[in-house]
Amino acid sequence: MRMITLLSCLLLLAMVAQPALGEGDGHTEHRHLGTVDAGPVGLLDEQVPATFWETPFFSCDGEPAATDVSAPPTCDDGLVFTWTVQVAEPVGQLRVDFDNPYRQDDFSLTVTGPDGETATQASHNTYSEGVAFDAPTVGRWTIELTPIRTAGSIVRMRAGLATVDEPEGELLPNLRVTPPFEFGFAAPINPANSMFLAGDDQNPPVIVDGQPLYSCTADEVQEASDPTRTDEPTLLTRCLRFTAGPHNVGEGHFDLRFPILDRAINDRDRLVEMTQIVHHGDGTSTERDAGSYEYHATHGHYHYTDILFYELLSVDEAAGTVAPAGVGHKSGFCPADQGYGDWEAFDQDEQGALGAEQSGSCFAIAGDGAMGITAGWGDFYRWQRPGQFVDFSGQPDGTYVVRATVDVLDNVRETDDTDNASYALLSIEGNEVTILERGRGSSHLDPDKVVVHDNRGQYPEAWLVGGATPDQLQLLRR
Repeated sequence: MRMITLLSCLLLLAMVAQPALGEGDGHTEHRHLGTVDAGPVGLLDEQVPATFWETPFFSCDGEPAATDVSAPPTCDDGLVFTWTVQVAEPVGQLRVDFDNPYRQDDFSLTVTGPDGETATQASHNTYSEGVAFDAPTVGRWTIELTPIRTAGSIVRMRAGLATVDEPEGELLPNLRVTPPFEFGFAAPINPANSMFLAGDDQNPPVIVDGQPLYSCTADEVQEASDPTRTDEPTLLTRCLRFTAGPHNVGEGHFDLRFPILDRAINDRDRLVEMTQIVHHGDGTSTERDAGSYEYHATHGHYHYTDILFYELLSVDEAAGTVAPAGVGHKSGFCPADQGYGDWEAFDQDEQGALGAEQSGSCFAIAGDGAMGITAGWGDFYRWQRPGQFVDFSGQPDGTYVVRATVDVLDNVRETDDTDNASYALLSIEGNEVTILERGRGSSHLDPDKVVVHDNRGQYPEAWLVGGATPDQLQLLRR
């Protein structure tokens, strides 16, 4: 694993979101999308310069057809955002990255240097992507972000110069969980989304005339009431669904191994020990016990058990307290690298650095299994996934907190066990869920909370500009 720091005073930034120029007379041929005010260079600390900015909200042209509202419209009218950055010295590594709020949206990033050197990276089923140039050429670099398809979005961008230092000693992960977002009371049309090979945009919520038909899927109801799988069987009648997921913001990989073949031969239903691989700066590694894994029939693949814990808390605003009101039923996960764990840190290792056999190999059927999260990356479990809910059965309208905690049993050796929880403060009226605040901490009342301001869960009225009805947009955007 590498440790990355940004270089002081080496990146001079002049950034304006400009429309690209068309061919022919050189006049602007594309829509003007507004100006991004870059402001002063943001400092991560006293010696780490970088710049962060956002696109204005934009929407592709075209109204979604009523018979096909699950797929966002295609941006085929030449929309593009353009920025420039000025590199002062040819040292370190120039990194340019973008982060979009919805995984079904696709974008293409192209960065071109003063000498014509170009790199392009597109997103597909991911949240964060970027490009990097070692010893970047001095001069002006052009950054272009092209929407490929989206029903409407605000995209985060960043640029910075970084150096790579070789760390020493143990390289431990540090697990956090994304503050929950994408809330709703509608289940997906295809309830078996864990085995659904098409994209999330092809599995929209079941909504008719603006109302969800059901919020809990049949397999979730069966699993929650199965006395062989839970000590407290529950009859689910209403599920508050949301998106969340684990992230690794440590300098070491979150690396897990488990013996699939041993379990298959001896007892398919028993839990088998999970092993955490702790990596070291000199290339060696050590092993330690880290809980257990099992085959999860509802998801159709292997899970690291007892790793995620979801809670519903009712808020007494007058007393300034919260109280337990419900729990989730998801305990396991099988993560992959889909988005940056910390947007303000430039320390992400290369996506998939653990290798395919370590990241997202939940479907392995023989030999040794492996799963994990590359240092600096994280996963998102969207609201469609089985178990991505808290039990809201019988609860009245009001103010609530949904809390998510990763490594709840403290099975993982990591650098910090105090930052494993995150929350979302909600106002719920009928089927309408409004996010009031999101952050890291036990709740909005935590004195040490860190309120998160990112591009997750944003639902601006500007969605209506494309001519789509609110019902159509609810299908496009949760």
